[in-house]
Amino acid sequence: MQPILSPAPHEAQIIAFPARPAPAAERASAVRLAAALADLQKALDDQKIAVAAWRESLANLKQSVTQLGGSMADYRQNLTTLATGVTQLNHTATGLIRIFP
Repeated sequence: MQPILSPAPHEAQIIAFPARPAPAAERASAVRLAAALADLQKALDDQKIAVAAWRESLANLKQSVTQLGGSMADYRQNLTTLATGVTQLNHTATGLIRIFP
């Protein structure tokens, strides 16, 4: 069987589909999205400030703990010196008790 061919050429005119303006709901969604993105950006900026303040607080805490460690070392040294003095006094007192019962 042979295909049937039409003697006239096939022609068609393509018509562009008309573009519709965005519905009000889509425009409102875009506005809400833009507002949400702006709020998110502000929250991120606030978080950056908070993290910077937190890091500064940690640095201050480190400095305070370091100073406290130094003070504790001095205190321990003073206690060691005191213990040595008490031990010497104890030996002296024990010796005196033996001499003068």
